Amino acid sequence: MVFERRREDFSFSHGGDTYGYKCEIIMYPERKEGLVIMTNGEKGALLIEEILRGQSSISGWKEYKVKEKAIVELSENDLQKYVGRYRLVEYPLIFVVVSNVESDLFMKVEQPGITPLNAKLYFEGNHKFFRTDVDIELQFSADRTSIQLNQSGQVFKATKSN
Repeated sequence: MVFERRREDFSFSHGGDTYGYKCEIIMYPERKEGLVIMTNGEKGALLIEEILRGQSSISGWKEYKVKEKAIVELSENDLQKYVGRYRLVEYPLIFVVVSNVESDLFMKVEQPGITPLNAKLYFEGNHKFFRTDVDIELQFSADRTSIQLNQSGQVFKATKSN
């Protein structure tokens, strides 16, 4: 359960999943607004993020707003420097795998019991990448031996393991 106080809007949310199912609830008690989303698919998290962004736009919620960013091009040689397998510090059985596929950088999260999905990364500058399908940013250390994964306000640290 996540409780947040952002300006005048108090909210609480909770998400969950099991194989083949994803769900999320967010409530704004003071506004008497909320949303419950339940999906029955491994890609349900992508749908949940899209629904939350849409509802945020309609309801004026501070969270889940669409962020506009400029995309910076990188050379093939520079892209290759970010490729690797990074182990989450707090969850040592989970890895963020960054790969170069036809001159584009992709990431997937490997964890026991979950089929990993490749997602394209876009370079923003200063060793920082982002995804456009969900609210995820990867900040690489300058020496590319570690990353900080920011997902919808949560921060996970990972170190290169290959």
